[in-house]
Amino acid sequence: MILVAGEALVDIFPDGSAQPGGSPFNVAIGLARLGCPVALATRISDDGHGALLRSALEREGVDTSALRPSPRPTPVARVSLAGEGAPSYGFEGLADLDLALGSPLDARTTCLHLGSYALVAPRSSEALMRSFAGAPGDVLLSLDPNVRPAMERSMDRWRSAVAGFAARTNLLKVSEEDVRMLAGPEADVDSIAAGWLSDRCVLVALTRGALGATLFSRRHGRIDFAAPPVEVVDTVGAGDAFQAALLAGLSLHRIRSAAALSRLGAGTLRILLGDAVKAGAFACTRHGACPPTRQQLDSL
Repeated sequence: MILVAGEALVDIFPDGSAQPGGSPFNVAIGLARLGCPVALATRISDDGHGALLRSALEREGVDTSALRPSPRPTPVARVSLAGEGAPSYGFEGLADLDLALGSPLDARTTCLHLGSYALVAPRSSEALMRSFAGAPGDVLLSLDPNVRPAMERSMDRWRSAVAGFAARTNLLKVSEEDVRMLAGPEADVDSIAAGWLSDRCVLVALTRGALGATLFSRRHGRIDFAAPPVEVVDTVGAGDAFQAALLAGLSLHRIRSAAALSRLGAGTLRILLGDAVKAGAFACTRHGACPPTRQQLDSL
């Protein structure tokens, strides 16, 4: 089972429509749609938006045993869309996110994926770091910082959190936008991404929007995959769909440690990267965060 931890919220679009969201929430939904046993560890309110989130998880088949009640209103992200469907966000209600994982982790856990605001949340980051650092050796560790200054304005805090978690993860997924926010607009994105490789971090996935994505492997070097041309509705959740497909592919190959991840051949990694890029592209053809099912992904 893959355990995903982080925030769940509701995306409010310019037309007033509300959809379940939050990067970790989207990844959990994406994994479930691809047939992976997955649980989400997050806080869920008992208000109307919280009911929307819970019902979506149950409908998609996500294990809800790690959900914890929240006494506060459900956080929301107010989404604005640029001409090409690129979103910007304004967040409300995230500041008090209080998230911790049980110790030890559920014995069913084969992969732990962390991401987004929980990494920098004052009441969550230290507890999650303890879980990450203390995870058993047969649990694959995955990280997507999903840097959002609208969630946490201090880039120093983001830099510190990303450095700390990246030093302990086995798989790091970042976007070009993430890297430039962390290192500056003129940063050498490829060099920085490759520089995260270490004895622990054996694979770095760098998403490039319409250009596709790149894997940096400690063993195989660089692997690129171009994105297929699609008619973009919006890009909300595209990176999360990519992440879910990549983790699903690794789960299919029973990858549960850094050592197992490092043994994958270049051909297999290219196939996994291709599926992840296609999943991200599919999400761009739908309104809001909408990752593909296994049947939809296989048909691309």
